[in-house]
Amino acid sequence: MTIERENVGDFLKNTSRVLNYFGEDGKKSDSIDKACAYTATQNDIVTHYCRFYRGKMFNPSGIDTNKRQRADFKKVSKEVFDLYQNFLTTRSGTSLAHAERKYIDV
Repeated sequence: MTIERENVGDFLKNTSRVLNYFGEDGKKSDSIDKACAYTATQNDIVTHYCRFYRGKMFNPSGIDTNKRQRADFKKVSKEVFDLYQNFLTTRSGTSLAHAERKYIDV
């Protein structure tokens, strides 16, 4: 009795995850420690994340500037991510308010 060997490579999918971090100025950053938001791309599916602290979106120029390491990332929609990234680049409080309202509006 002989056992045929299967090629394990046929069963494994080549999946790679690409992370793009965005710093407090809305531009690409090199590490998650400096990031206020990031996108994760895997198998052509993009997932968006924004940093939150005490239940609100993190404001890097606000009162909680030094609390970045305590802030957590939460998954958000593309629309919320775009509004938050617009806030990071323009420092427009209106964009931050709209992003927070869109996040709550499920």
